[in-house]
Amino acid sequence: MDLLADIYRRIFDETDVVSVQHSWQLTADDSIDYVDMAEQKLAAADGSNRCIQGSVVLWPPFDSYPKRYTERMREGVEFYREHDIKPIHKVRSSYDTRRLYRDLESHGLLDDDPLCVFHDMGHPFGWPLDQDPWMPVEMITGLEQTKQRFSDDTVIGVCSGGRNWLPITMEAIMRGVDYVRIGIEDYYWMYPHKDEVIQRNMDVVNKIIDFCEILGREVATPEQARDIMGIELT
Repeated sequence: MDLLADIYRRIFDETDVVSVQHSWQLTADDSIDYVDMAEQKLAAADGSNRCIQGSVVLWPPFDSYPKRYTERMREGVEFYREHDIKPIHKVRSSYDTRRLYRDLESHGLLDDDPLCVFHDMGHPFGWPLDQDPWMPVEMITGLEQTKQRFSDDTVIGVCSGGRNWLPITMEAIMRGVDYVRIGIEDYYWMYPHKDEVIQRNMDVVNKIIDFCEILGREVATPEQARDIMGIELT
């Protein structure tokens, strides 16, 4: 954690970023913990949320839900809210979107201002991206269901992975999502039809920026992104 905090200190010395982290871990009792790692990241930054302005809440973590998942999710979300960490709910099917809604509603947690719901496309146990033309059809259907299920101010995003990341990201932008996650962590090839290996993350970023400019969609600054997602930097 000290290394992570040092990296972010150096980054903030040079520029501004929005840090969204995974802070969950499976536990010995076959459940999940969303709090312990987040506490460590806050402590490493002397209580600041610079290292963890947002934290991912998975629906589900793998192909099924751990024991006491709803209880542990509630503990995590309440901890995040109390410590200025934005819960980023990452859903992996339309069923999980429905469960997310029901679990948050039953615990009075739907009033997040705003709620952030990101679709996990192409990752393990997420929507598959290996079949044309069904992958964009599934994504569009899932996005529209999410729009109908949650309030109008919900921030909706797409996190794409696998070789078809580029067309699905482009389709998501054209569908009007608020956020796309890109980068070489989850894919290596620039194009689905060429064996061109991505050399730098910035090559991916610049390609998506160019596409947004063609469509007339403005790319948010870190400060604007925090405003859109309801994040306060501490």
